[in-house]
Amino acid sequence: MLGYLQDFFSVSPREARGIVGMTVFSGLLLVFPAFLKHQLYRQTPEEADRERLRLDSALRVFIGERQPVHQPAEPRGGPAANVRAPAPFDPNVATDSVLAGAGIPFFLVRRIISYREKGGSFRNKEDLKRIYGFPDSLFKRVAPFVVITGTKDRKPEQGREGRIPPVLVPFDINKADTVLLQKLKGIGSARARTIVNYRNALGGFHSASQFEEIFGLDSVALGSLYKYARILSPPSQIAINAITFEELARHPYLRRNRKSASAIVRYREQHGPFASTADLSKIIGVPPAIAAQLFPYLDFRAASETGVD
Repeated sequence: MLGYLQDFFSVSPREARGIVGMTVFSGLLLVFPAFLKHQLYRQTPEEADRERLRLDSALRVFIGERQPVHQPAEPRGGPAANVRAPAPFDPNVATDSVLAGAGIPFFLVRRIISYREKGGSFRNKEDLKRIYGFPDSLFKRVAPFVVITGTKDRKPEQGREGRIPPVLVPFDINKADTVLLQKLKGIGSARARTIVNYRNALGGFHSASQFEEIFGLDSVALGSLYKYARILSPPSQIAINAITFEELARHPYLRRNRKSASAIVRYREQHGPFASTADLSKIIGVPPAIAAQLFPYLDFRAASETGVD
């Protein structure tokens, strides 16, 4: 669980333990009122019977004092006589107002649009059932009005403000925000935040191969990143001759191997500043694989040159 929290929130082991502790504490706070009420307001069978008699008496008085309410007569033909039948619609291009006009609840409308924004499409009527929470009773009601048109005849769907979504072009992944990332196929708001959090924790990407390190990305999302994400700006550097142990241990490549972070700092204190990657390779406590991951992020200038006292 701690490893999952570290990857998802890009935090250190101490911060992950703090998240677990706060979650447990919050759960106890939520349960405590119910426990306290059960203990303080526990009734004996005799007290419960007396309370039930008082409520029954009050209910009879209330019902006796109410006046009959006359309901207006329904129009001829029954209550459904004035209900308009929904117009035919294509779920691949219909706007939210058209979907709502077909009798689809708003929360399902948002799921349909979100499904389309992530690259999904409806090839037949039954594909509507793939939308989470879409009931069979609703499908039977709207299925007669669903019309799936051919992809050649489809027009670009307009957004809620009537604007056509822009065509995606390659972008700098080290400067992209969550809004831009959500335009990629297979990437929603949660995955966009995960990408940005991991990138910021790294200091930026230096190779497209690092995309596979991002937690929770499937082949569709990775394919979108490989297609559009470019590394046009260099990642930020770690002042290896000035950084503290706590700061170094927060880096994603050292969060699960704090012993390596400690070994790097101790070696620097004992042998002086690092001059090159060769010096880092001499440390026995740092596995070669971790050292190779860190090399692109290291700045070997002396502390005085980096402006750190």
